[in-house]
Amino acid sequence: MTTGPNMPHVPPAQPAQTFGLPAQPPPTPSVRRSGSALLLVSAGAVAGLTLGIGGTLLVGSLDFSGSPFEGALDACGLKEGTSARIGDEGRSLDLDHQGQDESSGLQIADLNCVLDQLEAPDSVVSQMEQTRALDGRQSADWNGIEASWGYHPDTGLDVLLALS
Repeated sequence: MTTGPNMPHVPPAQPAQTFGLPAQPPPTPSVRRSGSALLLVSAGAVAGLTLGIGGTLLVGSLDFSGSPFEGALDACGLKEGTSARIGDEGRSLDLDHQGQDESSGLQIADLNCVLDQLEAPDSVVSQMEQTRALDGRQSADWNGIEASWGYHPDTGLDVLLALS
């Protein structure tokens, strides 16, 4: 295109203006979007760590032994033997407390530990502690466990626990 003395000068095209306001500048990449993505990734990482640590702690605290009796003996540091015998494929536990005339058997603290691990009610433990030789065989049950016991000073408190 040629310009000359008879040609009017036309200024270059400018962006349109609306109602006296300047035209909008071209959009720039949003910083907010990348900030939101970073926040979302961070929140996911925190949630994943929390679930991972919580799940590990939960699984570590569960007893997979299959028998509450095995778990109670383990928690009390007792080994299965003549004083603590698991029978009936883990469905029963025979506890032999050391009496006055016996050289072996569980101490009363060991017996109380096992009962505590099995969540025996205080009333049942109290009944066991108050049993006399004249009372004969006693029994009680709680949380799916049946207990029977007898006491004699010479043989101690002997307790049989069974899953009902």
